[in-house]
Amino acid sequence: MRLEDELKMQQFTDNFQRAYLNIIFTASWMETNMQQKLKHYNITTPQFNVLRILRGQKGKPMSAFAIQERMIHRTSNVTRILEKLVEKNLVTRENSTVNRRMIDVRLTDEGLDLINSTDTIAVEAYEQMAGAISESDARLIGDWLDKIREQTPGCGKD
Repeated sequence: MRLEDELKMQQFTDNFQRAYLNIIFTASWMETNMQQKLKHYNITTPQFNVLRILRGQKGKPMSAFAIQERMIHRTSNVTRILEKLVEKNLVTRENSTVNRRMIDVRLTDEGLDLINSTDTIAVEAYEQMAGAISESDARLIGDWLDKIREQTPGCGKD
């Protein structure tokens, strides 16, 4: 459905306003879709993001700060997310052997099993996009979004 119909707007100030609102609307739409699918696994999208980051470590520990730097939602409360994941036995937290002020976070076997079982959710999202646009369109969109973020260096990082 066109953005005009979704937002019930007759017109936009210009194409830049339409593109801006379309990016925000589509990102929210995609995240809501992901959230609905993750409910079945009893995890949120930020928790899903943390679990995927930790899986990429292949068993090596990571600090909460390093996790936050890699998160999609960098304003998320990583400490609270980690507490929830510990309660669910999906990650462990231990004092770092290198720096006592740091906490090492690791994925548990249960966390690895859960994140592996959610792989189809991400694949389905990519396939949905692939059904709507070509690979060259996807590359262009990615490049354009990179350009937009490059206009405001440091934006989104605290």
